[in-house]
Amino acid sequence: MIDPSSTAVPNVHYRMITTTPNVTIAPNSSFAFIYFEVLADNINPGEVWRLKFNISGVQQSDVQISENYRTFTRAMRTLCPFNRANFLGTYSVTEPGYAGSPYDVVSTAPTGIAANAIQISNFWDFGGVVRYEFNPASNAVTLPTQDVVMGGVTYVVAQNGSATY
Repeated sequence: MIDPSSTAVPNVHYRMITTTPNVTIAPNSSFAFIYFEVLADNINPGEVWRLKFNISGVQQSDVQISENYRTFTRAMRTLCPFNRANFLGTYSVTEPGYAGSPYDVVSTAPTGIAANAIQISNFWDFGGVVRYEFNPASNAVTLPTQDVVMGGVTYVVAQNGSATY
């Protein structure tokens, strides 16, 4: 049964696929499936809608459900979409202990770049141009291994660690 304290609205944030109000856990099993579809087009980035299920036995002879497992809550949200326009502009570095020169985030290069990437000029204050790639499915940001010319010297630049946006 869906708990009335759920914040998700039926047929707005989700659609039930399992149509019966009851789901039976088979003998000698400890689980059953409740199917529903998340209607992601109706969920804005940053919103979290909760769908809470109450689990209970129907008959006194049923195995009693542990208090710790009487409810199941599913949070529904969408990832922030990558929008290159949100990154374009001129920035100053605010990293502690580093007062680098301003740099520009640009959307295109002479050869063009992928729709999920940006280029940054003046990398490390040496005038290098590097490309960062964004993965909207995981919100990951990567600095792919690339040759960058800075101060007349070619460096191989690569990511060390992981990042998200």
